[in-house]
Amino acid sequence: MKQYKTTKSKFILAAKGAAMGIADIIPGVSGGTIALISGIYEHLISAIARIDIKHVKNMIQLMIFFYHKEKREKNIENIKSIPWNFFLSLLPGVAVGIIVMAGFIKILLKDYTFETYSFFFGLIFFSLTIPYKKMHHHFKEFIILAIFAVLMYYLTDNISPAESSHSIIYIFFCGSIAICAMILPGISGAYILLVLGEYDYILTALKEMEVFILLPFIAGIIVGIFSFVRIIKYFLSRHHSLTMASLTGIMAGSLNKLWPFEYLSANESFNDNWYIALFYIILGILVLYGLEKISILIQDPEPPVKLKHK
Repeated sequence: MKQYKTTKSKFILAAKGAAMGIADIIPGVSGGTIALISGIYEHLISAIARIDIKHVKNMIQLMIFFYHKEKREKNIENIKSIPWNFFLSLLPGVAVGIIVMAGFIKILLKDYTFETYSFFFGLIFFSLTIPYKKMHHHFKEFIILAIFAVLMYYLTDNISPAESSHSIIYIFFCGSIAICAMILPGISGAYILLVLGEYDYILTALKEMEVFILLPFIAGIIVGIFSFVRIIKYFLSRHHSLTMASLTGIMAGSLNKLWPFEYLSANESFNDNWYIALFYIILGILVLYGLEKISILIQDPEPPVKLKHK
């Protein structure tokens, strides 16, 4: 994580974090997708996987034995192995993105649903090129891609929202499942919360900062992320090409949930709105294409696509 030590690289990483936070609030869009298309997905997985239960123990001991010089220095030394340069830049950005988007996401989805999903459809559609370029183009990769695409299409097309249950245990469960979805490109953590019946409840708690609701949800996030991320890291390190093929398939299948014409009202038709959808789809494509170019120009330490300077 040495590339995240300069002020410019930290600012770029924080901006990517903000984009992840914004995406995580929108049902159908994944923060993991933004991490992948912005070039930091594998670093994110690696950084999280480097945090162990021993670090939690070190932090607790540091607070208890802070005035004991020897124990304090030993615990601080162990805690230094956490990639702080990465997290202290990324996480504030994620928090800002979530807080900002939480303030008006309901208005955006209520009044501009068709336009919002058209834009993100174009963004995610074009982003398929990124994991696709990172996989081998062999027969087995295409088989894996097809299997995951069909599976994700089926899941997003057939899962119905559950009834709400606001117990502490259920909120904890929702947090642990949603964060797994947020890590995976193509699966929206917000959509999972919607399916589990807790999206509005958690969003309201976030806007009003209801601590007793957010604490079990955050606890679930912590447990879920540290359990699931090690599985992802294993597959990225041992089966990188097949993992990228499966991620490409997951993202392709999830486009079903972003298809903008599913969000037209009963009195609106395809013929009257196709050009609006096309405009926002192209806008989404151009935004991602522009971000790729800008990342090269500003010498992003981890650009989405490794382009050569002319």
